Amino acid sequence: MMSIAKTSDRRTGTPNGVSRAAQISQSTGVPVEYLRKVLQRLTRARLIAFTKLPQEQRQLITAARRKAFEVDRAVMEADQKLVDELLPTLDASVRSAYPQT
Repeated sequence: MMSIAKTSDRRTGTPNGVSRAAQISQSTGVPVEYLRKVLQRLTRARLIAFTKLPQEQRQLITAARRKAFEVDRAVMEADQKLVDELLPTLDASVRSAYPQT
């Protein structure tokens, strides 16, 4: 997943985040705001689906998410920021089932 943070990929030096979103927008003709709305909808669906999984699967996903921070901190921090924005808008049952950071 693409980072929304203003950083560069350490391996390639390719800009990601807002700069990368602008590049995608320019090359595809899809407005940046539309891309952000799609990302929000996908993240919202992921949060809701997560709560419908059995507890043991949620634990595995949570552990994998922690490991992902070691792989690409900028992407995960941007994703966590979006999660933090969306969680308050979701049902209390979803909020209570999602792991706190």
